[in-house]
Amino acid sequence: MNIDFIAIGDFSVKAAFLTSLCGVGLVTWGVVKKDSRAIKSAMQAQFAILGLIVTASAILINAFFRGDYTVEYVYAYSEYSLEPIYKFAGLWAGPKGSLLFWSLLLSIFGGIVFFKERNSLNLRFVQGMMGVFFFVQAFYISLIALDEFEFSPFTRFSGLGAAAYAIGDVIGNGRGLNPQLHNYWMMIHPPCLYIGYVGLTIPFCYAMGVLLSGDKFDDWLPRIRFFTIFPWIWLTTGIILGGMWAYIELGWGGYWAWDPVENASFMPWLTGTAFLHSVIIQERRGMFKRWNMILVLLTFTLCTLGAYITRGDIVETVHSFGESKVEDPFQTFLLFVIFAGVALIVYRWNDLKGENKLDHLVSKEASFLLNNVVLLILAGIVLVYTLYEAISEVGVELGLAQVETRMLPANYNRVMPPFFVLLLILTGVGPMLGWRKSTLAMAKRNFTLPTILGVLAIIGLAYPIYAISGIPVYEGTLVLLTIGAAVFTVVTIVMEFVRGTRARMKWKNIGWGRALVTLVLLNRRRYGGYIAHIGGVSIFMGICFSYNYQLEQKTQLGIGERVTVDSFFDYEIALNSVERYEGTVFDRTRMNVSLFMDGNKIADMTPEIRTYKTYKQNGDNAKTSEPAVLRSSMDDVYIFAPQFQGNPAENDFKYLLNIYVNPFINWIWLGAVIIIIGGLIAILPAPFSRTGLKIG
Repeated sequence: MNIDFIAIGDFSVKAAFLTSLCGVGLVTWGVVKKDSRAIKSAMQAQFAILGLIVTASAILINAFFRGDYTVEYVYAYSEYSLEPIYKFAGLWAGPKGSLLFWSLLLSIFGGIVFFKERNSLNLRFVQGMMGVFFFVQAFYISLIALDEFEFSPFTRFSGLGAAAYAIGDVIGNGRGLNPQLHNYWMMIHPPCLYIGYVGLTIPFCYAMGVLLSGDKFDDWLPRIRFFTIFPWIWLTTGIILGGMWAYIELGWGGYWAWDPVENASFMPWLTGTAFLHSVIIQERRGMFKRWNMILVLLTFTLCTLGAYITRGDIVETVHSFGESKVEDPFQTFLLFVIFAGVALIVYRWNDLKGENKLDHLVSKEASFLLNNVVLLILAGIVLVYTLYEAISEVGVELGLAQVETRMLPANYNRVMPPFFVLLLILTGVGPMLGWRKSTLAMAKRNFTLPTILGVLAIIGLAYPIYAISGIPVYEGTLVLLTIGAAVFTVVTIVMEFVRGTRARMKWKNIGWGRALVTLVLLNRRRYGGYIAHIGGVSIFMGICFSYNYQLEQKTQLGIGERVTVDSFFDYEIALNSVERYEGTVFDRTRMNVSLFMDGNKIADMTPEIRTYKTYKQNGDNAKTSEPAVLRSSMDDVYIFAPQFQGNPAENDFKYLLNIYVNPFINWIWLGAVIIIIGGLIAILPAPFSRTGLKIG
């Protein structure tokens, strides 16, 4: 008996969609009729959905490993010789599978949240949260479950395609995975982003549940703390891994190309970061309740917009999966979420009135509010620039003049830095201000030393920045301000750690090491945030120097020739030989290059060109160029070999090499690790004492 697993997978998705609709109905019935049994049944329905989506996902992964190329999606993103790890990644490699993966993550998050709330199902805002979650989940599953959208990853070839497969003519093997996705960072970059996107659904559902129920208390805030910080960590990780992938795979020595999808992941990160800060004020002072509801709605909307941009044709992007029939549902869902969310906030406006008002402009509350405003300005700039081309096209259709979009990246890079400098300064100011009001004496005590050191750093580096480097005045000024703000912020954070550690040493009569560790563990959210801020400073510095001081040099070398690289360090590049290797998935043309500094060889590097045997682009075998990178704390030497033209067999053939020297670029990756560590500390459970009682 042959079991049609693909049909079972398709049935599982459809059953999960119907069960999600049942969940919406059960919650609605339970709320209206005050029927606790219906609410409990809805919770059980979520576990059933989880089982169904897990089954469908396992079947699709199995189809990749079995090489079932009668399935259109498997054929499009796999082939027999593909490495197993990339076959597993086929689950999210394309638009249809990625929506199944999105649904899988939703069902997992829903199962966890519903299980945690199993003893609180009588709370009205929890019931509201469940209803909203089922609605969101039903939407995403519907995109792959309903046949009219033609987005199911379980669709088989039919008609001529099936006949061709049967005789082994057209699709006896898969088309293969896009060569640019043959990278370990890309293997984990999308899942990290999706965990971030999907996880931020939970705070949105709780917030809408509160608005639907009319509950005025803030009991939902502790419930979402983990489900805000945890997905924020993953979103941060996904963004950085995307930068690492671009750095290694795209060959231009950078990490953040002008691409709407990368921008789309950055926008909810900015608004989510704003919410992480402002919710502290609501918990501590009962303020910013309306503001936080707006931030939660905005963050979820931007997450949905990111999913829509990738799967629609609204903007041109290398990440886009192209035009599809899910564009209209996405647009409808987005508009409904925005309209319903705004309507609920307006309806509950009086109920969301804060318990306290802003007492003084020089206070921690005011600093957090200004921090939020800057983050939203940044998100707004990214949104406008990302959708600028689409807005321009709409203007043309309305008879308005077409707007030039070619200079968008350059304009974007000039507009954003001043706001980041201001954000960096606020990162240092906020922790040092007092609640409600800060006195002049407090300001002198907290800001004198950081300000002096920041100003000294600016004065000391002004001459080399302007005179020696030859950087333009505007960019040079931003570099100096970034350095001064970074010094100011790091010093303020270090002072906070030092003061807290000294106080604990004196109070508990313990050594500084134990005092520091217990200080952090007993104030995990606060000091985890400080650590994350240090990571942010590191990223700012890495971006500032690598962007403004990147050296690019293009040269042509024959075998045995060398060239001097015009950089701060006295680098030389020598091309020793070129070798060719045959592989299973692709063939390699590898260039063996030696790197010298001050006349001494410090590394052998091997940039290469790959020719893929299965994957075709414009009818020819696809080719990619893989750079060689020598990393250090000061700079990266990045050598990229563009695809060559002509006949390499000729004795005088010259190979083109693009050489980049990227100063302090590894501070970006280091800063990301520090941010993640800070975030993990912030969500650690409270530590236990020897008696077994929590001490935090």
